[in-house]
Amino acid sequence: MSKAGTIKWLCKALVAGVAALLVLNLFCALYYNVPFRIPAPDGITDYAWSQGAFSSRLTEGFGYGFIDKNGYNNAEVLAEVDDPDVLVMGSSHMEAFNVPQDKSTAYVLDGLLREYGLNAYSIGISGHDFFAASKNLPAALRAKKPRYVVIETGSVDFPAQAFEDYINGDREPVRENRGALEQLTRVPYFRLLYTQWQNLHENNNNEQAGGAGGILPSAELLQKYMDSVSNAAAGSGAKIIIFYHPQLLIDGGGGVAVAGDVKAVSDFSAACANAGIAFVDLTETFVEAYRRNHVLPHGFFNTEIGTGHLNEYGHRMAAEELAETIIAIEGGAQ
Repeated sequence: MSKAGTIKWLCKALVAGVAALLVLNLFCALYYNVPFRIPAPDGITDYAWSQGAFSSRLTEGFGYGFIDKNGYNNAEVLAEVDDPDVLVMGSSHMEAFNVPQDKSTAYVLDGLLREYGLNAYSIGISGHDFFAASKNLPAALRAKKPRYVVIETGSVDFPAQAFEDYINGDREPVRENRGALEQLTRVPYFRLLYTQWQNLHENNNNEQAGGAGGILPSAELLQKYMDSVSNAAAGSGAKIIIFYHPQLLIDGGGGVAVAGDVKAVSDFSAACANAGIAFVDLTETFVEAYRRNHVLPHGFFNTEIGTGHLNEYGHRMAAEELAETIIAIEGGAQ
């Protein structure tokens, strides 16, 4: 091939590559378009999302919208209030990328509480488990000054080591995107590739560690932890509410069981009560909804029903139970 022919071929290859990348990005813009991580305002979470960025996800359920002015996934109407009455903290379940913004727990809860003169706002964000929310609680209280803080968790049977890491300050934060390589994740297709690599790396680490099991905490350690959470809010006057949303297990005959350790739930609830923390257990609500209406709180049409993130039914049930709890506290029933 002549020099001119080689240059022509290279130009064609470059054009084809650019065209392919554009097509892949158009697809990813709908299929998996996650914003860029930035430092969180006031340290209320380990990171936040780029304000005003468009987000769309079709990998599990389907949700889309724009990140609010604070860097969180909320309908803009929720972000209009700088100091919400009810602040919702938690993981990707509360981030709610998997459902429309007007179907999230915080949005539905806000609607249920408006007639009582209360509003709600969510700073739920991916990777922020129960311990992350606990660690960030003091900063969130200082910055948002809520009357109520709702902390979400999908599990209560945590190993003792997790509690000790939190108490000793050994928990590693979930950091924002930084470095030259991660700057490429601003491009939707590269973001998808990066996420797949992260998931593979995380799965390999879990296999090498032999799973996430461990010895459950003693009653003393569990109470020490709950007391530390309660003490973090003591000076603010805010009421802490922890809500638990277990997954349901459906057998071949349509029977229902609940994932998780029953004793761990009982111990967790007792420790919350002793620390003055309200504990909302959605187990019975979920089971009753399945038995009456055959709906499950987790899972979507494009994944496996019953597993994964909270769906619209799950968000609605969580919001209704939380609203009932808050209204009861407002009325002096608790």
